[in-house]
Amino acid sequence: MQLWIAEKPSVAKAICAELGIVKKGAGFNECKGGNTVTWCFGHLLEQAGPDAYTPEDVPVTKKGGKIWRMQDLPIFPSVWKLNVKPDKGVKAQLRTIKSLLGKADSIVNCGDPDREGQLLVDEILEFYKCRKPVSRFWVSAQDPASIKKGLKSLKPNSQFQGMKLAALGRSRADWLLGMNLTRALTLTHGAKERKLIAVGRVQTPTLALVAERDRTIKNFKAVPYFVLKADVSAARGSFTALWKPSDRQEGLDSEGRLVNPAVAKSLSDKLKPAKTAVVRKTETLPKKMAQPQAFSLADIQLEASNKYGFSAQETLDTCQSLYEIHKAASYPRSDCQYLPESQFNDAPKVLAAIAKTCPNLKELVLKADPTIKSQTWNDKKITAHHGIIPTQLPVDSSTSSVFLLPTQR
Repeated sequence: MQLWIAEKPSVAKAICAELGIVKKGAGFNECKGGNTVTWCFGHLLEQAGPDAYTPEDVPVTKKGGKIWRMQDLPIFPSVWKLNVKPDKGVKAQLRTIKSLLGKADSIVNCGDPDREGQLLVDEILEFYKCRKPVSRFWVSAQDPASIKKGLKSLKPNSQFQGMKLAALGRSRADWLLGMNLTRALTLTHGAKERKLIAVGRVQTPTLALVAERDRTIKNFKAVPYFVLKADVSAARGSFTALWKPSDRQEGLDSEGRLVNPAVAKSLSDKLKPAKTAVVRKTETLPKKMAQPQAFSLADIQLEASNKYGFSAQETLDTCQSLYEIHKAASYPRSDCQYLPESQFNDAPKVLAAIAKTCPNLKELVLKADPTIKSQTWNDKKITAHHGIIPTQLPVDSSTSSVFLLPTQR
């Protein structure tokens, strides 16, 4: 029996749809060809807290936790421990996975195509000391075409151990910094007020950026400056000319703005009597604009905000829905703007799906040239995920509440 372990139920459902379900069980599905598919709900295991690494003779609080003491810091675990998350559903699913691991001949890691997805399944295999052969299922979209391609191209899980170690390193670095500094600062600066001072690898520098921005806004002082303009009418058209100061111009501030009112008035007085102007030189340069790259999550959030006023969370939720539920878009949490060259030949099918999903874009689709291989097709610049793009699966827009951004990309 080959056991497929998905990161979430939606991925398991997509895999089962292609393998073919024979029998449904509690927390798993038996499929054709001796395949069984089970799933996680994100991380089912979590890092043990500091109490697991401090001496047993440390006094405990009324709630049963060990008290915080400076003498126990810093805490550097020699052997890292994982605990099952305190949730009935998680515990039940882990029991199911443990039982299936015992029956399986081989395993397929179906975590999301990123570092965290790799670790999420690998840590379960290590937690239960699984030593059976493990393959890796790697797809960045859940449409049938992507799933079928992924099923036919399994790779040894060992090829992705670097990604697991990267996620593990990040997790342990977060723990070491957060647990130790939170306790140290709370004991030294928050003890009198019984105040928790939380520290985090991401949280603390982000808070510092917000605080610095607040200070800048609070201390901001408006500085008036002057801009000289001239409205010019000519036989070939009208335009507005802006005065451009020379390098030696007096009355400028450090940013090159005219801030001296006396100098501004003097220049204005000199220009007002002039009734004619001479255009000494005009230049027209043809320029080529490269095709835009694929959307990263930050790109599509900015586009949706500018065009529709959507918040970043609204855009992410919509993209996640397009990915998980409708299978109409690739993995959304991507910071990459490039696409794998292996998918270049899929462009006509993707364009056809766009035209079917959004009939108002059909004319643009017909004008598109799928033979153009732009700079966005670049294997060397692909990170954990490629850019966000539509899949080959069209969406029935008449029955769906999702949107697709009408862009020229």
